[in-house]
Amino acid sequence: MIIVTGTPGSGKTTLINSFKDKYTILNYGTIMFEIAMEEGIVDDRDELRKIPFKKQLELQKKAAKKIALVGKTSNVILDTHASISTPTGYYPGLSKEALQILNPDTIVFVYVPFEELVERIQEDNSRKRDEFINKQKVDELIEISKLFIATYAAECSAKIALINNSGPVGSAVPEMKKILE
Repeated sequence: MIIVTGTPGSGKTTLINSFKDKYTILNYGTIMFEIAMEEGIVDDRDELRKIPFKKQLELQKKAAKKIALVGKTSNVILDTHASISTPTGYYPGLSKEALQILNPDTIVFVYVPFEELVERIQEDNSRKRDEFINKQKVDELIEISKLFIATYAAECSAKIALINNSGPVGSAVPEMKKILE
């Protein structure tokens, strides 16, 4: 299993969708959202990061179990965030228990320069993203995410790969292909 993370607007989802013919692409947040909807916890996906931390951890574990079942029969690329910015601080995108269940081989962090990130977020009308469009906040999110990723990799003995996804759509596909091989 390969876990691909990145800041909102980094293009990680677009990047990994280039590999959907050879991999099963799963989105951790979508699976968590489906579980939370079934349990009557949220009505909107973007509400997930506003629920209490302990409930977040429960949802992460339940989602990891579902994902691990799929991983038994196919090669999975898991699309997620390394850290979740919430009103009360940063939550880990993956709990210790979830990592133990998922047991990834590699954790990838996709990033783009600040100016490009802002442009992408402003163009994306499909989500209700927080207005964290200032360089200091984005730099903080990137640093926190890298710290979480290093911890995740140490916890499950996974490799780490960093991909600069700036430029035209698809320009980072060759680099991602090398990681997947």
